[in-house]
Amino acid sequence: MLEDESSYRRFSQEACGEVVFHTPGPKKEGVVPWTEEFVQRYGELGALWFMNEDGVVDESSYRHYLETGMFRACWGCHPCPERNREDEKKGSEKETAK
Repeated sequence: MLEDESSYRRFSQEACGEVVFHTPGPKKEGVVPWTEEFVQRYGELGALWFMNEDGVVDESSYRHYLETGMFRACWGCHPCPERNREDEKKGSEKETAK
């Protein structure tokens, strides 16, 4: 998804309410370490986070998350704080200019 920036922006906006830029990284699998921080900042993970490439939600994994707060996944990217800060700064400059 990172290869198509417009699709990624739509996904991020829907999932987080804002664009959270990511950069490719090594493939990993397991309990997602940032889940609690994400929930505090953006709210509970929605079913979208448990959807495969074909748009099918893994209902079992989603139920497990809802019951335990534990999110297990596979991923090959990580947040890009530098780009997120740049985007936040641009947004602030636009607001100031209004």
